[in-house]
Amino acid sequence: MEAVAKALHPDSKEKRYYPDEIIRISKQLLVQVLELPFDSKSRKMTDLLKTFEGLDITKYANIVSQKLKINQDIYYYDNEHKNYYRGQQVMYQCEDQNEVIQTIDILVVESEWEGNKISDAFAIANKQSLTGLKFCPHCNSKAFDPKDKNYSRDYEKHIIKCENNEGKIVKKVKLDYIQKPFVPHIMQNKTYQYLLANGRQHEFKPSQYFITYDLETVPKIVNKKFGKSSYQMYELFPLSVASTIRNKQGIKKIFFSQQDGDDFIVQWLNQLFKEAEQVNADNQYITEACTIDETIPYSMEVPIVGFNSSRFDISLIIQQMQCKDWTISNYIGSPTQAKQVIIHHKKLNLKVKFVDMLTYLQPMELKQAAKDFGDGYDDKEGLFPYEAFNTDNVNEVLSKSEPFTMEDFISSLKKTKISWKDYQIYLEDAKRFKNRWDYLQFYNEQDTYIMIKPLMTLISLQFKYKIDMFSFMSMAACSNAIKYSKAYEDFDINVIQKTMFSLAVYIAIASVLTKTKIQEFTKNRIEAKLDENKGQEQFFKIVMNSSYGSDGMNTEKYHKVKIMNRKQTERAIRSNAFMDEQKISDDSYIVQMNHEHCSCKTTLQVAFFVLDNVNYWIHFIEGDTDSAYWAISGNPNEDFSQQFNAVVSDRDFCNDNAKYFFPIIKGDDYDEKKILGLAIERQGIAMNALDPKNYMTETNYCANPKIKLKGVNQKTNKITKEQIVDCVNEGKITKCINNRLGQKNHQMSQLSIEKNGITGIHTKAIVLSDQSCCPYLFGLTTLDYSVA
Repeated sequence: MEAVAKALHPDSKEKRYYPDEIIRISKQLLVQVLELPFDSKSRKMTDLLKTFEGLDITKYANIVSQKLKINQDIYYYDNEHKNYYRGQQVMYQCEDQNEVIQTIDILVVESEWEGNKISDAFAIANKQSLTGLKFCPHCNSKAFDPKDKNYSRDYEKHIIKCENNEGKIVKKVKLDYIQKPFVPHIMQNKTYQYLLANGRQHEFKPSQYFITYDLETVPKIVNKKFGKSSYQMYELFPLSVASTIRNKQGIKKIFFSQQDGDDFIVQWLNQLFKEAEQVNADNQYITEACTIDETIPYSMEVPIVGFNSSRFDISLIIQQMQCKDWTISNYIGSPTQAKQVIIHHKKLNLKVKFVDMLTYLQPMELKQAAKDFGDGYDDKEGLFPYEAFNTDNVNEVLSKSEPFTMEDFISSLKKTKISWKDYQIYLEDAKRFKNRWDYLQFYNEQDTYIMIKPLMTLISLQFKYKIDMFSFMSMAACSNAIKYSKAYEDFDINVIQKTMFSLAVYIAIASVLTKTKIQEFTKNRIEAKLDENKGQEQFFKIVMNSSYGSDGMNTEKYHKVKIMNRKQTERAIRSNAFMDEQKISDDSYIVQMNHEHCSCKTTLQVAFFVLDNVNYWIHFIEGDTDSAYWAISGNPNEDFSQQFNAVVSDRDFCNDNAKYFFPIIKGDDYDEKKILGLAIERQGIAMNALDPKNYMTETNYCANPKIKLKGVNQKTNKITKEQIVDCVNEGKITKCINNRLGQKNHQMSQLSIEKNGITGIHTKAIVLSDQSCCPYLFGLTTLDYSVA
């Protein structure tokens, strides 16, 4: 607050602000920002400042701007590049677009004191003198180096453009110059394009050979506090890595660990490329002479598949992915989540593609995926105590020959311990190995092996619709391709197609084709469920749900991540489009930019939902994308299973029409899963919803309430009905602690984060006393609304 006070009251020829006066002003601003119930000169303020640790800039920067009606440009110092850059821009959200809002410049300097990272803020009197750069007078963020030979040209070009855009980055969508049919299953696979064009589509085959991988980690004890009450408990470092290779010769496993040297990740990558050569050759098209058919274009990168690797494994090995022998040629995602990473080996001229198996599934554990999509027998994932050792004693602990104890399997992350039955299974497995290092190899390799059959199942299911799964980055993309492949099912490339349909007729035809696909997939899903084939049942469910997301929402993004060298990164940091950067090698950085342009190759569609509630009023409690909860009047003498019986006024009409919308045949899956039908997911005698996805349903006459609380791990936090009631009646806040794995300062760590679990406050809507909902606006409470 002192920095803000100084920035708002700079020294001038007319007046000089001394330190005591700045402190006095900062106290006044603190009262205003925190809405303290006492004056800045009171004794309560003195008592508060004795224990006051300052405001967390990540949490309060936006609040400060809204309360004080200011814009903030927050700058940081980059120790690596020895320069200053604007890391955050906080704007005041004003209703009057013509209102002039003052912008202040703040410098945040990070340091370490008593093992904890702290940040100090300073007011910047002249940012051009501080940084040695010339800033654009319109956006106040784009910086130019006056020493650059192209300084004058670049500066003039930018300020003209920036002035026309009123100092803002104007987003634009770049469309193709030529109208093309939207056929992703053809256009995103050059092999299928060629075979289709030559009438040889029957020869098309999927990329069925691939490599899986998995890393195990060793924790380094950190126990650093960040924020008000959150902790970084461990930093995680690679302990071992294993891969299973599937090629024409069969299955092969490889394993490397810290016992192989500090560079064991590089050794693994070296071996991975050697194995990838054979996998790539096996995926090629072969002539009758048993040679690679050079006429058929096949340039698919060799798939290297992990499980939950986009958030975890990639962050552990990203630094080894860039060296003199190989380089990252494409990176899709963000610095904290790598959806796809393509690495090019310079000498072998070979590309491999690191992808996450979970992008083709719904969230689940590896063991469950192996059971549902495999044959149900190879789901033995193994058991390993991740927290039984750390970087200080890992070699000593794993060199022992005796098995781990039951206490070694206690997990502080999941708040779980091993059962007696599982421990006996572990003991039987451990008997086969000389020491714990050997058991680690078995466990690590097993995790990669049990991915094989689920992946083969997914590849086979996709190929039924002429989709090569690894040509697409996610299930949503595969689902979209399947839908449009159904639309082109009867398309004959050798027949001249006449354009004779209007847009309205085209939309009608597209709707019919989409309906046909939905009917087919719904039928397949029900049949899979009746056959107890959980893998196929989930596949058809995921495909339909993913298709909605692809059709109904704009998934194109302006944010892009690039791999840059040092000089390119320095220029990027000075750009007004710079967002974040992470060093991965001596001369390589992952840089995230907020670009002005975004290409869009999907069809221009609008997903809409029409709700006609003019004539009917029902008490809507809360809802989500594909679910809704309603309160229905009933007979007080019957339990909640009566459903709509007490409110039906025309029984004959209900009997004639309810069958089209509600399941009426008990236990009939075809009836329950009818298209556009409603199925009862959960019911009870009462429901309390604090906000969407946060509710309590009372069942069995309050003996066993069902509680849903988004953002809180209910396995490690016990949430009760009494806590929700206390929140409603007394406004009592329940705090929760979530333990999770995530990146802290670009290092994979185990984090313990305290957050407000139940507050009775949310930013979706404001609920008035008559239960009507109004939009949430910053600074407004229920008292600011009036009910007519």
